[in-house]
Amino acid sequence: MQKQILGRWPLRYTIKSVYVDNITMWPDTTNKYNPVDTLVFRTDGKVITRRAGVAIDSTTYSIDAQGSHITFGTNAPKKLSFVRYKSLGIATETIVKNGSSTTKTVIEDQYFR
Repeated sequence: MQKQILGRWPLRYTIKSVYVDNITMWPDTTNKYNPVDTLVFRTDGKVITRRAGVAIDSTTYSIDAQGSHITFGTNAPKKLSFVRYKSLGIATETIVKNGSSTTKTVIEDQYFR
C-alpha cells in the first residue's frame, strides 16, 4: 500500500457529512481547494505537508497491515477511504452520544494527483 501513495497529493476537496442515528441530517458540505495544500509521501516513511509550495510540517506516517488506516506521527489513525492511482481519500470520524441520540461527523479530505 505504501508504494501506491508515494509522491505529491494536492488537496482538492474536503467533504463533511453529519448523521444523527445513522440518518443524514444536512446535505454534505463540500469545500473546493485550489492545489494549495499538498501532502508529499516519501519512501523513508516521512510525509511533508506543503502550503502554497512551502513545507510547513514534516512527520512520519504508517499504514496498518489491512491498508485501511493511516497514522501521521503520534496522532490517532485516520481511515483510508480510498486509494486509487490518481486519487486518495483520508477521513476522520467523530461520534458523540447525547442521551439516546448518536451524532456521527465524517470529514473526508480528497487528494488528486
